Amino acid sequence: MGKYVTSKIEDNVTVNFSDAFKEIESDLKSSVREATSDFFRDCVNGTPVDTGFARSRWSVYLLTEVRDAPIKAVTSKDDGSTYGSAEDTIQKHLPRINRLGNKNLNGLNIKNDAPYIGKLEQGWSSQNQYWIRAAAKRLAGKIGSIAKKR
Repeated sequence: MGKYVTSKIEDNVTVNFSDAFKEIESDLKSSVREATSDFFRDCVNGTPVDTGFARSRWSVYLLTEVRDAPIKAVTSKDDGSTYGSAEDTIQKHLPRINRLGNKNLNGLNIKNDAPYIGKLEQGWSSQNQYWIRAAAKRLAGKIGSIAKKR
C-alpha cells in the first residue's frame, strides 16, 4: 500500500486525499515563503549604500497588519551612528515573511520608503541599478516554477 492508500478491499481502494492535499499545501507555502525571502534579501542586499538609510528602509507588512505612521525622511542619523547592516534589516522582517500563508495571511507588501529609492533603482548610484526589477523577475520565475510543479 502507498502512503495515501488507507485500505484495499477486494477490487476497491480507499485513498486519503486530505493528507495529500495538506502535504502539497504545506510544500507550496514553504516554497513561496522561501522565494519571497530570497526576493527580500535581494532587494536589501542590492540597495546601494552611502549612509545606509535607503537599505534600512526596507520593510515587510502582512496585508492584515496596520502600518505605523511613516517615518520622517532623513539622510543621516543625528548622532552619527550607522543604520545597521543589510542582515539586520533582513532579520527584522523575515518573521513576517515566514507567516505568509498562515490563516488569513495570504499576502504582503514589501516596501522601501526612502524618498530616493526610485532614483537609486534607475541608476543614481554607480553601485547598482535595476536590482529591484531583476529581483522581481527572479521571484516571478520562481513562483511560476512552483505553480508548474503542482
